[in-house]
Amino acid sequence: MSGDIQLTPLKSSDLMIGEPAPWPVFDRYGWLLLQRGATIHTERQKDVLVHAGLRELQPEELEEQRVAAEQAELKRLQAERSRRNPFALFNHITVRLEALFQQLEAGERGATEQSLSQLLDMLAYLVDSNPDAALGAVHLAADFPYALRHPVQVAIISELVSRRAGFPVDRRRGLLAAALTSNVGMLTFQQDLETQVEPLTPFQRRELERHPERSVALLKAAGVTDTTCLTAVAQSHEKLDGSGYPQGLTGEAISPEARVLSLADVYSAMITPRVYREAVPAQDALRDIFTQRGRQYDAALAQYFIKVLGVYPPGVYVDLSNGEVAVVVERGEDISQPRVASVLKRGGEPYLKPVHRQCEYGTLTVSGLHQRNYQAWHLDLPAIWGYRAVSA
Repeated sequence: MSGDIQLTPLKSSDLMIGEPAPWPVFDRYGWLLLQRGATIHTERQKDVLVHAGLRELQPEELEEQRVAAEQAELKRLQAERSRRNPFALFNHITVRLEALFQQLEAGERGATEQSLSQLLDMLAYLVDSNPDAALGAVHLAADFPYALRHPVQVAIISELVSRRAGFPVDRRRGLLAAALTSNVGMLTFQQDLETQVEPLTPFQRRELERHPERSVALLKAAGVTDTTCLTAVAQSHEKLDGSGYPQGLTGEAISPEARVLSLADVYSAMITPRVYREAVPAQDALRDIFTQRGRQYDAALAQYFIKVLGVYPPGVYVDLSNGEVAVVVERGEDISQPRVASVLKRGGEPYLKPVHRQCEYGTLTVSGLHQRNYQAWHLDLPAIWGYRAVSA
């Protein structure tokens, strides 16, 4: 028997008593037990052959096996991909964003379009794979300067809110591009502001209010033509009541994508500590957005925004009714009862490994946001969300 032949165990339906065998039958060592065309005369003979015999796989069966193997490998890769560390991916996107900024400033048309497209794909995948971990990175990832970290935070929030609001895919992609690039026109200026504690000078205020126009100019020079992106960048700091810049637009003159971008930008800025102030607690930032809905911010989008973030957004520290301090890991169906990972025991001693708990009425509840700021902690964020700390 040729070594290239692939064999499979016989089934009872492969042989019929009194009829010629449709194929040769071999034993497990490759010795021929029954020739093709030979007739089986008794039930006992058939039973012996079915018990010990093998037959050659037919071309259509080989094709079925090949397809099944490909599908199994695809499922394996998808399962492996679904466990990809989202915090490493967040960092990878941030590193790639710096290269994109350099390409934009240099006006590299082809390279810019390719880099931006790849970043948009990675961001969409990050949100698809684990939206709660993505929000955890928004609130806890602090490995990069604000000018690089902030656009990624804004992009994640914008993607989640626009999905909840029902924006079509092409508009969401334009919004994501705008979230990543809306501040490219003020990068150097932004870095200077990071260490400044004094109020803005009149010159700095003018520079700040001009940066959306400079960002649009850089995008156009690099070959970006998506009107959703360009419009959202130009209007990213406009407010419904006309108090924004650079044009002081009001109401319907501001695109829906720009309104989402404005909400995400303000929230991300508020929850990030600065040289001149502590981070604003997430609940206070959400409360500010809620109270300004219909005035500075689109009322309907503000509602979507608050529903997406939840009462206790993933990544914030909370006090539990058992005296522990925990990180919110997942928003539950009941937004006031999230899944958490306790990081401090009652009394303040840290857990060696995070202890995951589900908050439930009558047993364990969230008492409120923890007031101390732990953003400087070197927590194993991937472990808190159940991932191994491997590269993206």
